[in-house]
Amino acid sequence: MSKAPHRLLLAVVVLAALRVPLSGQGFYWETTSAGAGVEDSTAVTRTYYLPGECRVIPPPPEPELIVRLGERTVTVVNAGAKTYTVMSFAEWSATVGERKPRMFSVPPSIQNLPPEERQRTLDEMYRNAPFQKTPQVDALKTTEMKTVKVFPCVKTVVREDGKPIGSVWSTPMIKGVEILLSELPSITVQLTKGKPALDRSMAEALKYVPGFPVETEAGGKTTTLKMIEPRNLDESVFEPDPGFRKARAQPAR
Repeated sequence: MSKAPHRLLLAVVVLAALRVPLSGQGFYWETTSAGAGVEDSTAVTRTYYLPGECRVIPPPPEPELIVRLGERTVTVVNAGAKTYTVMSFAEWSATVGERKPRMFSVPPSIQNLPPEERQRTLDEMYRNAPFQKTPQVDALKTTEMKTVKVFPCVKTVVREDGKPIGSVWSTPMIKGVEILLSELPSITVQLTKGKPALDRSMAEALKYVPGFPVETEAGGKTTTLKMIEPRNLDESVFEPDPGFRKARAQPAR
């Protein structure tokens, strides 16, 4: 019997083995922020991504977040305490106090109340106030162009109920990000839970943005892509560091 079929089979097995690492092909990128509420404009946020999962490591003392879309979980990693907490998306919403906004104004006189009484009064006002209408978020792609870092970008204006609230400069020049772009809006929605409404609206608008976001402007703050590269990532990147202790989630009150 000829050895050719065996050699062919061996070649197929070797090629398959060589392709295995590609299953871990993902992306790594870094961003910086400047403007309102930012203490250190040189501080870097690092993001690791594989299809279906993402790990964001912001400057301390902010916790790290690991989002798994398939499992619908968020893992909060507290590097300082060496602990981590795994939650479903619903548990994550409850933990960060995600709740539908209501319409009420705070009278200036309430600031003179003792802290505990002031909080009780605010809670009562919130419970009795009508729900606020959830704004309709959309985006308008413009023809305005500029180069950010080395990327040619087009401007997209983000709107709430037709009123501009921010902008995203994005580029189509980053190759191989098709799956990432399809998952980025869902990931960012989880990352911005518990954040101000403006941040959540900007995250929701990402589904309308063409290409990869390079510069985002909203609320007096600008976040800029510092670098991005394809990277072969091991699954361990999306696990809490060895030796960290699992902790229970504490729902917001």
